Parts: sequence; structure tokens; C-alpha cells
Amino acid sequence: MSEDKNEIKEQSSWHILFTFIFLVLLAVSIIFLHSSGKFLKTVPVFDFIIMGIAIFRLTHLFVYDSVMDFVHNYFAKFKTGPNKTIFDLLSCEWCAGMWLALIIGFFYFLTPYSWYAILIIALAGVATFIDLTAQRIMR
Repeated sequence: MSEDKNEIKEQSSWHILFTFIFLVLLAVSIIFLHSSGKFLKTVPVFDFIIMGIAIFRLTHLFVYDSVMDFVHNYFAKFKTGPNKTIFDLLSCEWCAGMWLALIIGFFYFLTPYSWYAILIIALAGVATFIDLTAQRIMR
């Protein structure tokens, strides 16, 4: 029993560390974008919606789609440590969504060339949403 508590305590430490890493990456990305003059204070509503749909699609890809099973299977074999935390992040749509939002947001501001990739991912997201909705209606 105490071994389980130690594993839980150790894993909690890794979760806290990854949360800290996320916050540091967020701060560093904001500072970098601001200092390079690429940080916008406002985002057009259309762009915001497109980024949201792209984040939805990427989150669904990493958390639910079987094409990413090889990633899940690799990290699933770890019972503790940073790899277990990565598995936990890839198994949680809310957690994966936060990390993917950070990545999508950073590239949106960093370069205009990312807009095309974000748009393509968002279009796939719309198709995924339509497919999921149709599947639920047909049940």
C-alpha cells in the first residue's frame, strides 16, 4: 500500500513539474513574441474560431484517433515518471488541448505561413465534427 502512495506522490511531482514547464513555455513564448513585435493584442473572431477548430481536431487526433495508438502504446508501458505524465497528457482531452492551444497560438503569432496549416487542420476538424454528429444522430 505504501508503494502505491509513493508512486502517486512521485507522479504528482511530475504533474506539477509539467504544469510548471507549461507555464514557463507560455511566459517565454509571450516574451519572445512581444520582443519580436509579433504579438497581437487582438485576434480576429474568424481566426479565433479557426484556431479553436484546429485545436479541437488535433486534440481528437492525439487523444482518440487510432492512428496515434503507437504513441499511446509507447507511453502506456510506463508506470511512473515523465513518460507516465506524457501518457496522462495524451489521455486527457483537456490537458492535450491546453498544450496544443499553446503550440497553435504560438505559431499563429510567429509566422503568417502557419495560417495555411492551421486552416487545413481546422477544415479537417469541421469534417470530424460533422462525422461525429452524423454518427450520433444515426444511433
